[in-house]
Amino acid sequence: MPTASWPAPISGTRWPAISRAADLEARISLQAGKVADLNRQIADLDAARTIEAPAAGILRTAGAINAQAAALAAAARLRAANVLRYFILVVALLLDPTAVLLLLAATPRR
Repeated sequence: MPTASWPAPISGTRWPAISRAADLEARISLQAGKVADLNRQIADLDAARTIEAPAAGILRTAGAINAQAAALAAAARLRAANVLRYFILVVALLLDPTAVLLLLAATPRR
C-alpha cells in the first residue's frame, strides 16, 4: 500500500471545519463587542434625554381631544337618526304591501 495517497496525520493538518469554527468564533466576539457598544450608547442616550412638555401644548392637546370627541358624538347622533329613518322606511315598505295582501285575503269573495 502506497503511503503517498494516505492523508497526513490529524495533528499535522488543519481541517476546514476547525478553521471555520475559529473564524466564526472571532466574528461572534467582534459582533458581541459591537452590540455591547450599541447598548452602552442607547443607555447613555436614555439617561441624557429629558422630556418636558410645555403647559400650553398640553392645553391645546386637551382642547383638540375634546373637540374631536364632540365631533364624533355629533356624527354618531346624526348616524343614529339616519339609521332610524331608514329602518322605519324599510319596515313601512315591507309591511304596507303585506297588510294590503292580508286584507285582500281576509275579505270574502262574492
